[in-house]
Parts: sequence; structure tokens; C-alpha cells
Amino acid sequence: DDIKSIFKNQNDIMKTEELYKNGMTKYELSKLIKSNVLERLTKVYYKLATEEISDIKLISILLHLFI
Repeated sequence: DDIKSIFKNQNDIMKTEELYKNGMTKYELSKLIKSNVLERLTKVYYKLATEEISDIKLISILLHLFI
């Protein structure tokens, strides 16, 4: 699946702008969230809904938001 390979190349977490750079539209992003393919972690970070993300990786993301 294309979306899975894109996320794997980005360490399983992507920003909204990265998704758009990979050709995703706002409509497609919304559709993938509603169909539980993607999960929104923060306002700008997303992950595949089926992938587990370690606490350390989540803390790292949150730290980047406030630095």
C-alpha cells in the first residue's frame, strides 16, 4: 500500500505538510482519518492507525512542538 510505504520512509510519523508534499489532498487526509487508516497525534502529526508508536517517539514529537 502506498500510504504505508510513505509512512515507513518517514519513521511512521508524518506532518501534514509532508503528506501534502507526497501528493495527498486535504480531502484524502480527512477521508483516511475518518476511515481509521490514519490517526491524528497532534494538530500537525499523523501516524498509521495500525502502528504502535513508542512513548519516547511521542515525547520527542511533543518536545519539537514547544522548542
